[in-house]
Amino acid sequence: MKNDKLIEQLKKKYENKSLKEVEKSIDSFNTKSHESRKSFIFGFYYLRFSTRYKEDKRYKATSFETYALERHNIRPTTFRNEVKIFNRYDKEAKALGIGVIRKIEEKCTPKKTPSVLRQIAAIEKEVKRPLDRQQIDSVIWDNRKPDTEKKAETGPTKAEYRLDLNRVKLESIDKDKLIGEQADQIDKLQKTVIAKDEMVAEYAASYASLLKQYEKLALEHGAMKKAADPLAGFFKSNSFKSGGDPGPVARV
Repeated sequence: MKNDKLIEQLKKKYENKSLKEVEKSIDSFNTKSHESRKSFIFGFYYLRFSTRYKEDKRYKATSFETYALERHNIRPTTFRNEVKIFNRYDKEAKALGIGVIRKIEEKCTPKKTPSVLRQIAAIEKEVKRPLDRQQIDSVIWDNRKPDTEKKAETGPTKAEYRLDLNRVKLESIDKDKLIGEQADQIDKLQKTVIAKDEMVAEYAASYASLLKQYEKLALEHGAMKKAADPLAGFFKSNSFKSGGDPGPVARV
């Protein structure tokens, strides 16, 4: 797939620029117009075969496909197809659209694509105007490849799988962190509940101790009152009159 002549042309354009300048140039061309898209794809083509995308430390040890998908969101198959179309069928792609060229290759096989494009050009020359989409589809239909069993899907590319895997890993890390934080909160709450339970138990023990002391004092007070009652009766029955004789006890 490598085209040495094209690479040499692109080197003259990009070699003296920094990676950021090359990427900025590529991004500026990433529009719907034909020439801008062509510059966008060829800029990538240069970075791939010059391996200068590795100047970005994040992609030093990765493949170009990973770089293209993560940095510019372009899939490897799209990149390869568009490089081929712009390199082989630039004039036709500009006139018909890159989507039409891609459709011809898909429906009629890449081998028959030049023949189909010549047929379209011959008809346009005959009618002296560009064909509309329905007329182009009719030519494609007439040249379509025989129907075969649908090929089994190959699944995601290695770069796409790696991107999905990294996303799942990051989500897993975030969930593990959240679970850990929630576990810490639960542990703190449990410790708080235990501390409160211990405090309640301590208060209950103190209350029980005070209650016992109160009951003991009450009993002692009752006993003292009971012992004092006979003396109170005695002094009441032997009360002294004013100026009277206090009796033998007093004289003693």
